[in-house]
Amino acid sequence: MGFDGVAHDALVKATEHLNSGLRYIVEIDLEKFFDRVNHDKLMSILSRGISDKRVLRRIRRYLESGVMENGVIVRNMEGTPQGGP
Repeated sequence: MGFDGVAHDALVKATEHLNSGLRYIVEIDLEKFFDRVNHDKLMSILSRGISDKRVLRRIRRYLESGVMENGVIVRNMEGTPQGGP
């Protein structure tokens, strides 16, 4: 299903909700959300459920691994990799 199909489905669902008596529809755009994730806050939340420090270190290294820009690795200080594992 292409973008047009998704947009159409959203409009149909919104109309159904309005017709059922609901009064508000909220649109949320997550496009830049993952670019701004704070690493320290994320690691704090993860450490509540993960006790193995090796796993936490691996996740931190993955978050900070960076991207290649014009042949140079630039470390990420915020945000999460997208399209990866």
